[in-house]
Amino acid sequence: MAARNWKAVSVAAILILVIGASLAVYAGAQTRHEKYQALKVEFEREMARMYQMSPEESIAQGLKVKRLGWEIGQLENELYPNPAKDLERKIFAMKAAYGDMAGWYRSKAKNDPEAAKVLERVIIKQEKLQQIEKAFKEQTRPVEELLVELDNLAKSQ
Repeated sequence: MAARNWKAVSVAAILILVIGASLAVYAGAQTRHEKYQALKVEFEREMARMYQMSPEESIAQGLKVKRLGWEIGQLENELYPNPAKDLERKIFAMKAAYGDMAGWYRSKAKNDPEAAKVLERVIIKQEKLQQIEKAFKEQTRPVEELLVELDNLAKSQ
């Protein structure tokens, strides 16, 4: 009989923990949403203040507005994920990075055979990136698949 009661107490304890954890996750999501809304209001208020300030004063205020905008963006990405927006942002960043790398290695490639080899790999990556971007713009492949391919491209040597 005691073993049966022990099992019942164990099951009840597990249920309480699971329900408590679920409620905590929901409460955390609700808190993040409320924080997101509050930050948006604060951002608008601080932007209005910045436009009323002199150029000298507005520099510090601009940094505050920039920080608020960054926080809003982070919360927005958590609360409302958008894979297409993520892919677009990653493509933009990788194009800039590979463009810089190609320029640097191109200047070194004439005198350094290792730099020439690296330049070839960078050019191949740029071509693959262009293919991913084209597939994204033409919507010929799912965004999630393109994100995986882009992540693999970034990790490749």
